[in-house]
Amino acid sequence: MQQQAALGNSIVSAGLTDDADAQASMSKALLALLSKTTSSGAGTTGVGNAFVAASRNDPHAAGGVFANTALHARDSNRQKEFADSAAQGLVQANQQGSLPSYVDTLTNAITGAGDHSPEVTQTIGQAIATASATVDGKEAVANATATAICAGDQTAVAISQAVSTAISINPATGCASVGLAIGTAVATCGQLALTNSKSFASVFDTCHMDPTALADSLRATFGAGGITAADVLASRGAGAAAGNAGSPAGNSGAALGNNGDGGAEGVPAAAVPGQAGGSSNSNLCRLVDSAVGRAALGCR
Repeated sequence: MQQQAALGNSIVSAGLTDDADAQASMSKALLALLSKTTSSGAGTTGVGNAFVAASRNDPHAAGGVFANTALHARDSNRQKEFADSAAQGLVQANQQGSLPSYVDTLTNAITGAGDHSPEVTQTIGQAIATASATVDGKEAVANATATAICAGDQTAVAISQAVSTAISINPATGCASVGLAIGTAVATCGQLALTNSKSFASVFDTCHMDPTALADSLRATFGAGGITAADVLASRGAGAAAGNAGSPAGNSGAALGNNGDGGAEGVPAAAVPGQAGGSSNSNLCRLVDSAVGRAALGCR
């Protein structure tokens, strides 16, 4: 951890300078570490943790170096490795209680990249897709997305673009995290989550989710003002056994669609494993009208 903290300080120092050569040197040094294994762990983990440490000190400076490193990674065909390190950073930031500052770093990386913003967004989207494929990573992405929704403004816009990219890479895992994120955001910042979620409108459309209906269901299940993030996590599933193929949703009216009254298109729900410890009478599964969306909430 001391090595990663020291590297985090170096990232901040490089980010605070106007010297392009110094920032480029820092980025190249970080990329060189990706393939190394040190006493503190694999290179991707070490670099990811270093950015978490840098984010706690100065998210703006860390964001500048993150963007610079992302661009150097693309130029040297190392985008996947750097995206993997950013995915590790999401998990570590979530576990360390540092997600707000890490989300700020990612936001600053996107908004500060100018004409190169799409490339940086692509790298962050790839990191989100990678993280969403694991249990710890899915929770981290959900919490990070919820943090962005509650923050609103440029944070919500920037992170929504990265999440959209992640969903284009892997719709099932991407939407799984989004399904948790809106519930967690409602649990965290209440009505503000629904106001700010407009920045994620295209994401919710892609995943066939209705955030307002989801919020109403959470309130009906747990009571207004009594929702917690733990409740959201516990309410995804419908039992511990593996689920059978679900019934078609949408045209049958069995699930709420984007217009809230039956769904625009019937799509068979996929067979997904039930979530251990999940609520047996969860209302959340009625809120999604697609296989991808139902899988997002762990529905059977």
